[in-house]
Amino acid sequence: MTSQYKKDDKKDRKDKAVRIKQSQIGSVRQSLMEKQNYRCAVCSSDFREYTIRNRKKVLKNVPCLDHDHNSGYIRGVLCRACNSIEGKFLYAMKRAGSKEDPLSLLLGLHGYLYEHRVNNTGIIHPSHKTDEEKRQLANKRVRQRRDSKKVLAALKDVK
Repeated sequence: MTSQYKKDDKKDRKDKAVRIKQSQIGSVRQSLMEKQNYRCAVCSSDFREYTIRNRKKVLKNVPCLDHDHNSGYIRGVLCRACNSIEGKFLYAMKRAGSKEDPLSLLLGLHGYLYEHRVNNTGIIHPSHKTDEEKRQLANKRVRQRRDSKKVLAALKDVK
C-alpha cells in the first residue's frame, strides 16, 4: 500500500464519515454485526454463542466496536480477544518506535510463522518445558510446600 493510496483513501472516507453519538454505539454495533452475519471480522467466531460462567448464561464472544485510534473511523465488529490482540499489536509497534507499516509487518510475521510451524532448526530453547516436565515441576513445588508446612508445624509443637 503506497502512501498516496492511503491519502486518497482517507480523503474519500473522510468526506463520507459521520460522527456518531455515544448513545448510538449499540445500534451501530448491531447493524455491523448483522452485515457480518454475527461473526467476528477476524476469527469468524459467532457472537450468538453462549456459555455458562458463574452459573450464568453469558455471551461466549463479546462483540466490540473496533475503530482506528488515529482517525476514529469505525472498521467493524471484533470479538474481545481479536480486538485486544489488534490493539496490543499496534501499541507494541508504537512503543518500540517502529516506523514499519503494520500490515507489512503482519504479512511478514504470517510468512515467518507459517514457514516455522515445524522445527526447521532442530534446536529447542532451554527455557521450554514439555507437558511432562511442567507436571513434574508442579508436583515438586507442591511437595516442597507440604514439607515446609510440616516443618513449621513441628517447630510450633517443640515450643
